[in-house]
Amino acid sequence: ACAAACGGFLELAGAAAAGLEQDVAAAARAFSETIAYLREDPNQSPEEFFSTLVAFKRKFDEAQRRCAHRAKQDARRKTEAERSANADARIREKLRRRDSAPALAPQPPKPRARHRRATSAGA
Repeated sequence: ACAAACGGFLELAGAAAAGLEQDVAAAARAFSETIAYLREDPNQSPEEFFSTLVAFKRKFDEAQRRCAHRAKQDARRKTEAERSANADARIREKLRRRDSAPALAPQPPKPRARHRRATSAGA
């Protein structure tokens, strides 16, 4: 009875192990093809390759973040420069209008009104 049960297990386990061996062989081929495609050293281990790849990805992501930040700063500076130029243009236009306005004739001073002092009646 035990031999029959063990035989069934060995058959299933053997099939699973064969499938895993095929998966490992496919992964090894894919790794070798990737190494060749990227023209990396074929003698390096997967750990060396992937640690280099991960380090590159981190540096690349950081560079992208810096570029995006710099682009935002440049856009902000451009907007501020345009606002400043527009403000300067408005000020120059107001000054031009003020300088081109007709001069007003000087007005003589208004006479001061004289107030009568109230006198006390009956004193």
